[in-house]
Order: sequence, then structure tokens, then C-alpha cells
Amino acid sequence: MAASASTTESSAPLAAGSVLAEAASIAEGAIESARVSLMAQLPFMDIALWRMPLVARLQESAFETDGRLLWFDVAQVIDLYRKNPNEVLRGYFHTIMHCVFRHPFDDKHPERALWDIACDASVEATAIELLGTGFPSAQDVAAKRMLGKIRENCPTLTAQSIYRALIGTGEEDPPAFSCSFAASLENVFARDGHEAWPRTSERESSMKSAGDKLALMPSDGTDKLGGKSDDDADSEDKTRSPGANMPGMAAPSSSSNAVLGDIEDPDAIVDVESSEEAEATFESMDGVSYSDFSDMSWQDISSQIDMDMEAFSGKIGLNVGTFQVNLTVANRKRYDYRAFLKRFSALSEEMKTSPDEFDYIYYTYGLSRYKNMPLIEPLEYQESNRIRDFVIAIDTSASCAGKLVRTFAEKTYDVLKNSEGFGHKVNIHVIQCDCDIDRVPNVGVRGRFPVRRKQEAVIA
Repeated sequence: MAASASTTESSAPLAAGSVLAEAASIAEGAIESARVSLMAQLPFMDIALWRMPLVARLQESAFETDGRLLWFDVAQVIDLYRKNPNEVLRGYFHTIMHCVFRHPFDDKHPERALWDIACDASVEATAIELLGTGFPSAQDVAAKRMLGKIRENCPTLTAQSIYRALIGTGEEDPPAFSCSFAASLENVFARDGHEAWPRTSERESSMKSAGDKLALMPSDGTDKLGGKSDDDADSEDKTRSPGANMPGMAAPSSSSNAVLGDIEDPDAIVDVESSEEAEATFESMDGVSYSDFSDMSWQDISSQIDMDMEAFSGKIGLNVGTFQVNLTVANRKRYDYRAFLKRFSALSEEMKTSPDEFDYIYYTYGLSRYKNMPLIEPLEYQESNRIRDFVIAIDTSASCAGKLVRTFAEKTYDVLKNSEGFGHKVNIHVIQCDCDIDRVPNVGVRGRFPVRRKQEAVIA
């Protein structure tokens, strides 16, 4: 904020800036206090609690994150602390757990609104399990009631499981919950904003939108709100122990409660960078590109928490069932099904021009006949790994859901049909079995059946 040459003209903005800096300090102190309390309750979470620098800005929700920075709204954080300090703690923990479970980086769910609700529900289930006794929230009673209804349709309280129940998979498997119930879930479980989540299809636009709101960082190392710059906060985060140098935190007094009331137009005293400058800021952080850093970093953090939790959970007597299930899902390795199927291939020779190889007879003949001009003739055959016979065994007992079997069969058929790793003629046998082998249809040789008939044969 530029200083005016006139003392009378500059006194009001400077006073407003001082008030806002005081408010930001109070809000940041509340969050630091929450960090220390969480550290004492959940020592295995230390690496996640201090991972992201705090940045104050004006926004619709109390907390937001993109996996690299954690933004907080000064007025809303102070208001939450005034009502109950536990609300700040639970809101901060809620935002951190989204990153630990890597919800912001999952781009496989097209219904984003329902995915957001599912993520909030799974995180709150974990928060109630870990913090419900020591740090209760006013929303816990309604949240427990909602979670009880969700458990009736979801085997586990993971975001993926809740999302499947909310969206359904078709006429045979409609959504388990009504639209009104889904809306009520959002009202009960939402504690932060998801606008800055770096979703793959919106990553660049999200980065620019977040950058447009980021406060300017002057050269003196402080931001417009009186806090530390990102670089200073990050360097301090690496050198200090958890909770060190925490600002003294007292309950907001009547004077501090009125701090934000003195500012008629907060937008007038908060300057923002251009989207280009903000993008450069993000890209230069830690020398790692914005698009690759967050998910990789939180994957490592999540794995570390999983290992540390095994050592601490027994000592401190925590029930970590839901937390452990969500961590397992977040840390689960993904395998390429196409690559898995190719493990069953065998080396074979086929009549096909090989552009990568040539006939040595013509090559040497050219050198001997024309001295310095070899003759290059591609081979008319090539060796490759192909699958020619393939057997699929499907358990058709009641323990296997029909939807899961159908999805598996369709996916397998698509891979077999489109993959270049399979021979021109391939025999596919589908064994349907329970305690005995019920049926062994031979799907046949590729090319003899129309696509639709082939699919029905596989799925039958």
C-alpha cells in the first residue's frame, strides 16, 4: 500500500493497515495454538501440521489450500475462535487431512460437487474418531447422526466409498441417498473451501485464480497483513521445532473483537498481484513446478504418517480405524492393468516389416559391390511378445457383487480388444465358477464376432 505525501490523507489507510495487521496476528496466533494442541494429541501428525506456510487473505471460507500454501480468512478465524477455540482447531485439522488423504489431487471423479461432499464427510469421520472427545465441536452431534446413515450404505467411510454411494452407477445401482440428504451432508461436514484444489482439468486456472487473491509480498519480508512472507515462513518452518516461537495467544478481548469493525472496505487496503506474477511465484517455490510438487510431497508425508502412527497409536490409546482405512486408500499403489495382462505374453515371430532391423546380407552385398553404399532392406518379420491364449476365471458366488464382476469383464475386454500386445488371433476362455466350474465359454478368435456379441459373451 503506497504511502501518500499528505499526512492527513495517509493517516486513515495507515491506521487501517495497522488494525488489519493486529487482526492477522491474532488469527495466526489462534492457528498456531491449534497446531500445538494437535501436536500434543496426535504426535504422528507433526510433519503435516507444519508443512504449509500460513497466508492471510480475503476469501469466502475460513481455510483453503492448494497443497502448497494454507490460506485463512482473518475475520472468520477470529469469529470461530471467539465462539469456541476448538472450531479453529477442527477447521485447520479438516483442511490438513484433505491433503494427507490426497483428496485435492484426485481427478477421477467427474461429479465434483459430490466428490467435495464425500471428501468432507470422510475427513470429519476421521476428526470425530481422533478428536471428538478431546476437542468436541458443535457440529459433532449432527455429524454423528449423518455418519450413522452413511454407514448403512458404505462399507468404509472413505471418500471413494461415500462418492460411489452418492452417485450410483446406473439403473441397476441408483444413488443410495437423495439430493436433499446430499445437500444436508454439505451443510454439516463442510469446514473449508475447495476452490483452490489443483484438479487436473482446472490446474492452470486454479493457480491463476489463487494467485489473483494472494497478497503482495514487499521486500521487507512481511506481507500486507503484517505476517511473514512465504519464503520466510517456509525457512522458519524448516528450522524450528513444532510450536516454537508461537505468538502468545489469549482469548480475544473486546478491543480485539472490534478490530475488523474499524475497516469499512477491506478490499481497499489489500493489494493483489497480477496472475502472471502469482504464477511465477508459485513456479519458483522450492524450485519445483506447481503441477508436480503437491501430490508427490503429500504422498511422502502420508506414507510417513502411516509408519509413525503404528508406533504412537498404541502408546496414546487412540482408535484409528477410520483414519487407518483412509490412509491405506491414499497410499495404495496403482497398477496398470494393461501392463499386468502383458505379463502373460510370450515371444513369437510374425510376418510384419520391422523398420528397426535390416537384412545383413543386402547390407554387406552393397558394401562389397558399391564400396561405400550399403543396401538397407528392412526385415520382413519381427519378434514380439504377444498373447494368443488367455483364460479368465470369474467367481460368480454371492460374495462377489455383480456390478464389480461386470466392470472387470468390460475392462478386460476393452484391453484385449484394443491392445497391440495381442496376436491377430487370440482364444479367450471365460471360466465361470463357484465351488465348481459352471461354464467355460470360448469367446473365440478375434475378428469372428461383432463387438457387441463379444461383450455379451464375456459378461454372460
